[in-house]
Amino acid sequence: MLLGMSDENVSRTLVSIRGIGQWTCDMFLMFHLKRPNILPTGDLAVRKAMCHHFKVPFGKKTPTHEQMVEMAQAWEPYRSVATWYMWRLAGTITQKTT
Repeated sequence: MLLGMSDENVSRTLVSIRGIGQWTCDMFLMFHLKRPNILPTGDLAVRKAMCHHFKVPFGKKTPTHEQMVEMAQAWEPYRSVATWYMWRLAGTITQKTT
């Protein structure tokens, strides 16, 4: 049933189940359904790595979902692959000590 659905319809269907949020849907789409164009904007490591990569400030409310989608436009239709690179980058970012 889910295999033939669009990414948006899969997300809408899964989020309607109590306890499942957008991050879980994104991981399901990427790893179970192997969808190539998923950008998990709710993933903290991806947010931090994208800020580092694009040299934009990271904050509690920034970047927004819309800002991340805009930054990742060049990665379409392979944003899932770019996400894997962002996770790797996130593992190499060190905090600056003051």
